[in-house]
Amino acid sequence: MVIRPRPDEAARLGVTVQAISAAARVATVGDIDAMQATTLGLKNLSRVSEMLMKATNYKVGDPWDELAEVYGRMVSQWTTEMG
Repeated sequence: MVIRPRPDEAARLGVTVQAISAAARVATVGDIDAMQATTLGLKNLSRVSEMLMKATNYKVGDPWDELAEVYGRMVSQWTTEMG
């Protein structure tokens, strides 16, 4: 796996090196320990949920389409994690 962070986007969203590291760990730990992978996946979803408004192009008066799509994907991932 190759991870290529985009520093400008990470800075804009307030994503730290630690958060990127945690995401990489979640992506690879599932092959070793399913319970730990689920725990880390849920923690990652918690972090992501705090960034939804910043991560989408939401502006006052704009439609919520992009936010709704990203939120739907996050809920879908939560459903997957919960089995």
